[in-house]
Amino acid sequence: MTYSEFGEKYDIRLNSQQEQALLAVDGSNQLIAVPGSGKTTVLVARLGYMTLVKGIDPRKILAITFTRKAAEEMKERFCRKFGDETGNQISFRTLNSLSLEIYNRFCEDTGKRKRTLEESNKKKRCADAYRMVCHEEPSEEDIQTLMSGISYVKNPA
Repeated sequence: MTYSEFGEKYDIRLNSQQEQALLAVDGSNQLIAVPGSGKTTVLVARLGYMTLVKGIDPRKILAITFTRKAAEEMKERFCRKFGDETGNQISFRTLNSLSLEIYNRFCEDTGKRKRTLEESNKKKRCADAYRMVCHEEPSEEDIQTLMSGISYVKNPA
């Protein structure tokens, strides 16, 4: 199947820059664009093109985004357009979930103990960071604000 046939069969409508991104399937690629510019549309179409036209094994594809919501939306849109069978084989992940998996595998492979930050340790590290940046002693409210900000950045709505 050619790109034109693929586009017609799956109703893919992209501008020339988006088409360039879709057709660049050799090696790793990074797509950077402003909100609302069609990144998810391009990525979903590109993943369909890679698997259905180029014959790339979907189990060897890792689609990374920043938020869980974005990863879920990307997978849902892919499955809706190209089917669950292929969509469920692609790994749609967040950067954090991928990092955690790498860390867990490292611990398993090396026999190292997994370590997590407990609440008191998190507070101490936030206080240390606050002192380093602000050059003053943080209040309890400062620490809570910093911890809330970090949580927000990690898990945006």
